[in-house]
Amino acid sequence: MKRLFHFLSLSFIFMLSSMAVCGCVPAQTPLYYFHAGLSTYHELLDDVLGKRSEVDLFSSAADSSAPVSSVTETISCAPLYADYSYYLPSLADDEAANFQALYTGIQGFQSTISLPVAVSSDNVSDLMHLLTNECPELMQLSSRWVEHSNLLGLVVSVSPEYTISKETFDAQTAAVNTLIQSWQTTLSGQSAYQAELIVVELKRVGDGNTGYTRTIDIMEGIDYTLRKAIELQKPIVINLSYGTNEGAHDGNTLFENYIADINGIWKNMIVIAAGNEGESRHHVRTIVKSVENSRTEFAIGENERDMRLFIWKYFQDEFEIFLNTPSGKRINILESVSINSERENIDSVMVMPTPYNGKQLIEVQFRAGKNLNYVLPGIWSIEFEVSGKIKCGVVDMWLPTIEAIGLSTGFLRPSSDTTATIPATAFKVLSVGAYNQTTESVAAFSGRGFTADGRLVPLVVAAGVDVLAAGYGGGYVRKTGTSFAAPLISGYAACIMEWGIVNRNDENMYGEKLIAYITKYADGVNGEELPGKRQGWGLI
Repeated sequence: MKRLFHFLSLSFIFMLSSMAVCGCVPAQTPLYYFHAGLSTYHELLDDVLGKRSEVDLFSSAADSSAPVSSVTETISCAPLYADYSYYLPSLADDEAANFQALYTGIQGFQSTISLPVAVSSDNVSDLMHLLTNECPELMQLSSRWVEHSNLLGLVVSVSPEYTISKETFDAQTAAVNTLIQSWQTTLSGQSAYQAELIVVELKRVGDGNTGYTRTIDIMEGIDYTLRKAIELQKPIVINLSYGTNEGAHDGNTLFENYIADINGIWKNMIVIAAGNEGESRHHVRTIVKSVENSRTEFAIGENERDMRLFIWKYFQDEFEIFLNTPSGKRINILESVSINSERENIDSVMVMPTPYNGKQLIEVQFRAGKNLNYVLPGIWSIEFEVSGKIKCGVVDMWLPTIEAIGLSTGFLRPSSDTTATIPATAFKVLSVGAYNQTTESVAAFSGRGFTADGRLVPLVVAAGVDVLAAGYGGGYVRKTGTSFAAPLISGYAACIMEWGIVNRNDENMYGEKLIAYITKYADGVNGEELPGKRQGWGLI
């Protein structure tokens, strides 16, 4: 059931990392696998495990000579997706016997489960973790349990802890079955719920709240999904519910260039969430004029432990950039500063133009001072002092996204019209903002406006407020954000690609052609300009 709920969620929400939809080709439905998991062991072996021997996988150490017929009579069901498991076939006889006893007992919500073979506590722990991680259908199983030992210290029985009652489990099972049957009846051939999924789990650098995913790892994930689609000869929609402010927002970072190039390979389309920076106060645009200096203020709130400021200027413009601190210091940050005083800990670095971006980056790092456990709070400012020719004068500044810094940190006079995150600002992608179904308006938090070079983003909006999604460990939760709007469009795009490519109505229905069709048939949001900086081409 965990897998069932997870599958339903991913078909529409594509939660967590980067995911891909390979068309809506016919496949075994979740209902099929659910019923298979409730079938007898013998039936499951015939249907799912490819007639693998019961004794090979789950024979009892107490009576390994028992005939197959008697073994199957005592087993209510085998683990769902057992043929995909790396660990189950490798279990020893006593481990397999205990595993099956635990599995059957948990299926029946038994309060205490007797083990056929007394084993060590470490062995029980291994089996319980195996049940938790390899048997997603056991959505009722908690990560906690109580062990009961004999006089020799060996565990003879286990009392699992359940996250829900049997009555709730049965009710949810019936509800899901009814829902799926309804989908099968009314949406067959029209919905993305039967799409094949490639789910890429990304590496994280660091621990806990400080951990992050590198863009190079996302690029490797995209490369893998595309290669797999080519290998399978299937069209693919790649969903990226990911966003960062680390870049010029003009489509010319290495990450964005890679995505744009990938768009031209095979029959694919890339859908990207526009981010949740609409009202974050994390962007400001300043015009530096040749006849006067300019000043931009920003606040750093309490308890910020680590923060960065990104300043993007045209390389052709000549001016000095000073940082004014709340304590009264004035620092020329174009000089690669490194300051670690009692209250300020500041580093700055200037990056010259790169082969893929002709702009100039000045990055300022803020850390806790020697006598503080956090960045010095208060009003800071950036001052631009003209020192030579000004040919353009446009300067864009960004702070990290709302996931990384507190709500009280932001520019005092922000610019909200360039707030889509990277890589939604890449060329040739379908960027998606969030629509509030309750207020029937574009969500205030949704990234919006234009890229730094003037392209409209997002291109469309979709439901992104209180979206019903599968919860971790079972059940459903409500989620909000453009990360939950983009997967809806990914499923929509997959169905159109199925109609065009799989069913051969239009085998060129991918890439920018598909984007053109989707934006053409979007509906305008009441009271919004069309096309406009908040809704793009409208609501899907």
